[in-house]
Amino acid sequence: MTKKIKNNKKILEKEIENLWKALCLIRDDFKCQYCGSTLDLQVHHIISRVKKSVKYDLENGITLCKRCHTKISVNPNSRIEFLIWYIKKFGIEKLEDLEKKGREVKQYTMSELEDKKNNFIKQYTLKSKKKEDL
Repeated sequence: MTKKIKNNKKILEKEIENLWKALCLIRDDFKCQYCGSTLDLQVHHIISRVKKSVKYDLENGITLCKRCHTKISVNPNSRIEFLIWYIKKFGIEKLEDLEKKGREVKQYTMSELEDKKNNFIKQYTLKSKKKEDL
């Protein structure tokens, strides 16, 4: 892959990541799903974003405040507590589905990334319009 194509792919991946975050925040009503805070919000990957097959999966994102995100990312016991909470809230099936998807090997082509970006833009436009209509 040439340097220019690599740079274009990185730019496209960053745009998709930003859209993914925005869609998760909108879906979660701009609120930490763990403690309810509306301050210093971040979007957490339930299954590591290193797993390309779930990196941009909206089901793999959850809005957390910086405090909760740091706590569950740094402290293994807090991570376990978070996963127990997640299972109680969303069900073990959802977590198992994400874990299964996360085991798939995925390398996105530029075309697939473009499609993902366009799909996210459509979703973002629809969700933003719905929020305006409320």
